[in-house]
Amino acid sequence: ARHADGTIFSDTWIHNLRTTGGADWQSSAMGNTAAPPATVNYIALTNDATAPAAGDCAAGSSACTLPSEITTNGFARAQGTYAHTNATATWSVAHTWTATAAQSVQKAGMFNASSSGTMVFEAAFTQVNLANTDTLSITWTVSI
Repeated sequence: ARHADGTIFSDTWIHNLRTTGGADWQSSAMGNTAAPPATVNYIALTNDATAPAAGDCAAGSSACTLPSEITTNGFARAQGTYAHTNATATWSVAHTWTATAAQSVQKAGMFNASSSGTMVFEAAFTQVNLANTDTLSITWTVSI
């Protein structure tokens, strides 16, 4: 996270959790030639402090939610930018939000839809308290 003057005030690296629904999504994405699922490139945020759990998106679900998902103050769910370099075992999705008012954030989920959808990954981090015009950048790197 950065203040409006560009000063970094939070820089965190964490491991994410793949949900049960995410495991089903991954299986379908890798092998279902009849009807592969939508790609996972939407990031949602919340200030909910509950620890991520595999069951937060149930097996086979395409109607998952992130508890208390933030939809205001410039932090609504957003489609990130996908990146992958050939011959590497990772891919990433990144997005930067700009606060339009004060907002705290401490958990994120990665979905395959602009609303609801399958929450494939979920991660909690130390709460970040953002002021108006601060930015929050999240890059989700997935090893395959």
